[in-house]
Amino acid sequence: MDEFLKSAPQLCQSMIKTAANAITCIDTHEQESQEILNDLRINLEKYCRNIEKHKKINELSEEILEVPEENRASLLDNFCENINSFEPNVVNSEYLKEFDDRVAALMKNSGQQTNNDDSVSAGDELQIAQNNINLICPISKSKMTEPMQNKICGHVYDKSSVVSLLEMSQNTRCPIVGCSNRQYLSLQHLKCDIVTQMCVETNNE
Repeated sequence: MDEFLKSAPQLCQSMIKTAANAITCIDTHEQESQEILNDLRINLEKYCRNIEKHKKINELSEEILEVPEENRASLLDNFCENINSFEPNVVNSEYLKEFDDRVAALMKNSGQQTNNDDSVSAGDELQIAQNNINLICPISKSKMTEPMQNKICGHVYDKSSVVSLLEMSQNTRCPIVGCSNRQYLSLQHLKCDIVTQMCVETNNE
């Protein structure tokens, strides 16, 4: 995987964090906040399209290289046409889905208090979310510093706790009692939990 594709998860997380800042620092009912969120999503969608186009270029390039050099002329002639006519469908993009899910969670949390008391400031909204989100790692029983969500079951733990578990045994499943996820824990199954991370950072201030 080249650097362009490797950067996609980091870019998505950066946009989610920017969205979180927009939601928690600006009144969620103001037009400015919604415009920021819309712009972020539009730019992320464009980036996702570029990702798919980049993959298509790599795919076509590999196909050309697999053909004997003397037979490549026709493929090369069609290369630009195929790229220009390619219209990637990013409706089911994992990055767009993650962005939408995280923004929805942030909006839900930040809106819990404003639905009941419009006098509460936007700066206080994250405190409400913090009161509804567990900041204690279920593994270490200490406050999380780098909360990570298991993409398979949705449970959240501190990254350092998972690393410690995996160092002891690679055959470790989700430690939450009653969890139906039967797959072994893997760092590849974890993603930064932006909602919890924002609450942790606010709690540390």
